[in-house]
Amino acid sequence: MILGEAKTYKRFEDADFRRADALVDAFNDAAIVFASFNESLDDSEKASLSELANRGAKLVILTGNELLNSVGAPYCWYNSGNEEVRSLVSNPELDEISMVSRVTRILYLG
Repeated sequence: MILGEAKTYKRFEDADFRRADALVDAFNDAAIVFASFNESLDDSEKASLSELANRGAKLVILTGNELLNSVGAPYCWYNSGNEEVRSLVSNPELDEISMVSRVTRILYLG
C-alpha cells in the first residue's frame, strides 16, 4: 500500500506530518510518500521527515528533481555522484519501493 501527501510548490506543514504519523500508526506496512515540485526540502521538512523515518516508516521523498525530470526516477539518480545511490539503484535484490525509499532518504535526509 502506498499513501502520501503531495504539494505543488508549497512547503509541507506540521499538519501534513501529523497526518503521516497517523498513517504510520494505522498502516505500519505502507509506504508513505511525500511529493513536491520543489527541488529541495527546507530544514523543517527534513527534520520532520527524519522523525518519521526514525519511527520506521517506509518513507519515499519525491521532489522536482524526480517529478519534473525528463527521464524520471530511478534514471535521474545515476548522475547523483553518490556511489551508495548508484549501488542501490542497480541492486536487483531490492523491491522497487524499498530501493526508492532508501535512495530518497539518502539524497534528501542525508
